[in-house]
Amino acid sequence: MGATWRIETRSDSAFCQITLVQLLSLLSFVQCCIWYNWSDCYDVIIQLLKMKCLPVMLYGVEFCALKKSQTESSQFAVNSSFMKIFNTKSMNVVSECLDMFNVLSVADYIAKRKCKFLTRYINSQNSLCNLLCRTAKKVLSDMTLR
Repeated sequence: MGATWRIETRSDSAFCQITLVQLLSLLSFVQCCIWYNWSDCYDVIIQLLKMKCLPVMLYGVEFCALKKSQTESSQFAVNSSFMKIFNTKSMNVVSECLDMFNVLSVADYIAKRKCKFLTRYINSQNSLCNLLCRTAKKVLSDMTLR
């Protein structure tokens, strides 16, 4: 039923799959909310952004070291989305909206995901994970000290 995008890791078969129909239906819903000025849709749009868009955007970032510019670029995408949703160009308004809807910064989301990954990695019974466990513990302790 149309094109499908699939993101798959090599270590396991976990994947995120989005069909073109799902993507178009989500975008049409957001567009209807904007055209008809449905004020109740803001909550729905923000929840969709938090639960669907951010996880896809941040998929796999816990595995690699990101440059500050890459993190800032992702934050720019989130800020731009909020600017379009609330029809503003003011970063003060965007910051207030992010706080009001409990949307963390991209750097905070990445840190949470990395901590969760490292904790699972350390607790894994895999022999390869046990071999590199000391390094993972050091990285995790460095992250918690910040």
